[in-house]
Amino acid sequence: MPKAVCLHPEILQAFEALPDPYLLLSPDFTILTASKPYLQVAMRQLADIQGKNLFEVFPDNPDLPEPGSTARLRQSLEWVLEHMQAQRIALTRNDAKESITSTAFTGKNRNALATPVLTASGEVHYLILRVEDATAQETNGTREGKGAAQVAARQEVKEQELEQRVADRIRELQQAKAETEAQRNRLQQLLMEAPAPICILSGESLVYELVNPSYARLFPGRQLLGKPIVEALPEIRNNKVYRTFRETFDTGITHEEMELLIPFISPEDGIQEDRYFRYIQQARFNEQGQVDGVVVFALEVTAQVEARKAVEQSVERLQLITDALPVLIGYLDHEEKYRFANKAYEAWFSMKPEALLGRPVREVIGDKAYAGVKHYINRALAGERLDFESKMPYREDFVKYIKTSYVPDVRNGKVAGFYTLVSDVTEQTLARLQVEQRGKEARTLSEKLEATNEELILTNAQLVRTNVDLDNFIYTASHDLKAPIYNIERLIEIVLEFLPAEVMATAEVKQVKSMIEGSVQRFKRTIEHLTEVIKLQKENNPKTEEVDLAEVISDVRLDLLPQLEATGTRLSVAVGNCTTVQFSQKNLRSIIYNLLSNAIKYNSPDRRSEVHISCDRKEDYAVLTVRDNGLGMNRLGREKLFTMFGRLHDHVEGAGIGLYMVKKIVENAGGHIEVETKAGTGSTFRVYLRG
Repeated sequence: MPKAVCLHPEILQAFEALPDPYLLLSPDFTILTASKPYLQVAMRQLADIQGKNLFEVFPDNPDLPEPGSTARLRQSLEWVLEHMQAQRIALTRNDAKESITSTAFTGKNRNALATPVLTASGEVHYLILRVEDATAQETNGTREGKGAAQVAARQEVKEQELEQRVADRIRELQQAKAETEAQRNRLQQLLMEAPAPICILSGESLVYELVNPSYARLFPGRQLLGKPIVEALPEIRNNKVYRTFRETFDTGITHEEMELLIPFISPEDGIQEDRYFRYIQQARFNEQGQVDGVVVFALEVTAQVEARKAVEQSVERLQLITDALPVLIGYLDHEEKYRFANKAYEAWFSMKPEALLGRPVREVIGDKAYAGVKHYINRALAGERLDFESKMPYREDFVKYIKTSYVPDVRNGKVAGFYTLVSDVTEQTLARLQVEQRGKEARTLSEKLEATNEELILTNAQLVRTNVDLDNFIYTASHDLKAPIYNIERLIEIVLEFLPAEVMATAEVKQVKSMIEGSVQRFKRTIEHLTEVIKLQKENNPKTEEVDLAEVISDVRLDLLPQLEATGTRLSVAVGNCTTVQFSQKNLRSIIYNLLSNAIKYNSPDRRSEVHISCDRKEDYAVLTVRDNGLGMNRLGREKLFTMFGRLHDHVEGAGIGLYMVKKIVENAGGHIEVETKAGTGSTFRVYLRG
């Protein structure tokens, strides 16, 4: 059917249901549709005549003595087109073929009434032709006389009125169609101008019918319009998104996804990209209420998802780090509610860290303990940094002595909350109080002075060892880790705030960025060391194997070759008495590496550096000996030798953790380590490896 005569489906349905024989023509006499009574009169099926020219379907009967009835009909119709007025066409011989394929004609005389349907601008849009078989009327005409002629006149008036009503109804439907088309055009314009990506998929094959510029920008370099979606975007064929497209089309139910992963192949380099989309798939219905397409509102959220995941990963890493520490690390907001808590809280308050979030600190620690720290909380929320010790009666059966630091979190000149680090010093405090009490008793009980003094010496020695380890760890946690943790937290805040480029370019923000980067580097170094220590503390039964000692030493020697050459150190090896040892290979390598690297680093500038490594069997041990002629150390140095972060010389690079790790490795494996040293002479380390 030509575009110029395209009809709204509602017009066609209304016309075809008329009870009388009607034919609807375009201005070029193309048959648009016909009523069922007309099809009966014409002895035709609608499919046989629709879209064809009237005079092609009903040609002149060549057997008539005076052909030309179709010419007279055409002349009458052209008059209606020219004058845009209805005209009754007189009785006309208009024979019709018995079928579309037949060559035989049936004699027919027909009356007709042609009525034009005008557009709003006054042009003829359609012609309505009411046709009546007048063959019987002609036969009986002589009998009916003048009375029949009056009935026919009245019938003609009624027919004209009916024709006018039909024309008016068609005109109304046409105007409604025009309004609908206008609304559709306005809607399409809005969709094309919308900042959000929108497309319309049409038909069972989900062909791109409309793609606005925002949607097209999601898939640069791809031809979308007029193609089925699986042809334009073949990557989605096995993805959930295509399945939900089909479900929406089949069921008419709207579907929404917040962030669906859809891998796409880049047309530029062929590399697969993981892209995330938020979208709504909504069914489009036609006039009959059937789904004929899907409207899609899409938005790519890849950047937001990746940013969120990066933040979540940073938070997870921070949580893992803080959970490994025996220090209570938390964050309280300005309402004194927990917004962060590490795993150490669980042992004290029998609640998972996540269960603490959003709860007031008073509710968590209890009224008595809260009363003891309330004034410190007020000062922290006022912007003051605090370090204090306190006795905390959390419960009747749970009292702790704590060492606490409060660090305010200041944002844009206002205190948003504060970080809290709580160390348990109950053991040290009780021991100190016990010592003090026993000292008082000793002064009043002179007869027990000697015994008390010996006990105090033993207790004090134990306390010293405990305090050294605890003080080192607390110092690391509260000093080395505290500031980096805060800075990482602050970095996360800055990332989440998505600062504009012009703000990032300011000197103040650049300074903050520089400070964060420095803090992160220090934090990483400290965490790496503590991570190794934590691993050693948990490694009580390392896996052992038969290890070739000479091969391990040779491997370490290759690693240390630059240091050996730089210092001119001569290394001699004599381990023939211990061909193999039963030990963890990686741990044995760590022991040898740390002992040899220290012997090389701490060489004496007064003589050529010499290092000798040997091994002998002694009872149940393989005794590995490393002797050097370096700087050596005095008594004070020997006391600090195996402590964490205990450095004896500052002129060489180091973290002060190597010998601490060696001692832990050896002791974890059931052995021990000895050292002989003298300042200015050198040092000898003996490592007793069991097995």
